[in-house]
Amino acid sequence: MGAFELRQPQTAASPGVVEARRDWPTALPLASNRGVERLSVFDGVSALLGSATADIAPERAAAQSLNFAMPGWNGIATVRFDQRARVLRDAGAPYLTLLLRRDVLPRLGAMHLADGISYHLPPRLRSILAAIHACSDAGVLRRLSLAAKCAELLCGVIGLGPDDLIATTDHCRLSSADTERIVHAKRIIAERPGDSLSLESIARQCGVNRVKLTNGFRMIYGCSVGDAIAEARFAAASELLLSSDKNIDEIAYRVGYRNTAAFTRAFGRHFGTSPARYRSAGGGASNQA
Repeated sequence: MGAFELRQPQTAASPGVVEARRDWPTALPLASNRGVERLSVFDGVSALLGSATADIAPERAAAQSLNFAMPGWNGIATVRFDQRARVLRDAGAPYLTLLLRRDVLPRLGAMHLADGISYHLPPRLRSILAAIHACSDAGVLRRLSLAAKCAELLCGVIGLGPDDLIATTDHCRLSSADTERIVHAKRIIAERPGDSLSLESIARQCGVNRVKLTNGFRMIYGCSVGDAIAEARFAAASELLLSSDKNIDEIAYRVGYRNTAAFTRAFGRHFGTSPARYRSAGGGASNQA
């Protein structure tokens, strides 16, 4: 059966036309489509909605795909981009897959999701996904409602910026709420390099315990909280050395060091040169102790 598409009216007086289309569903057949609802979003994009295991025949899949895991599935909502069209295979979990024909991608905008990586879906897009999952309409009205929401979700994903996406981890997934707390912790460190920050103080400010903060930070950023604090301080020190005439003692204090000698030693270990020589070289690596 063809999916339905709402076409724009040819004139202001003529109504929109619901038309059965057969190019998308038949161009991308499913090896198993039991329990899967198909609908057309707009030209070049099709959607598969359901909870049954489904897979797209690889030899016929001339498309790329965006896979969404629904809210309520372990408390996580995620989005994943695949170069080869694939449907999520998590049996029993509701999912939505948007299939994008490759020749229409330039018209939709540059896709910046990494292939095969799952990302936490931002709250504003989770609400769209929840509306799709909770849609109670029936028949043609249901297809039109879902197609509209799918188009809105697709546009929202295309418009995401680098700071909106946090990758999930395969071995120990964080909930969306915990992920937001970890991201907030990283923001505190980046914005306040001169503060006397500790694992305990950051955890308290973010409303998360020390263990979850420690493990979550390594999962998301690949480093410890202490490493992130040090990196933020060195970045701030570098900027002050190159863009101001403040003396070394003042810069050390501004980036959280109460002892200039300790700052100079740490700076030398990180950059391979002293703060004074770093400034003289304009930030170039001199590799001098």
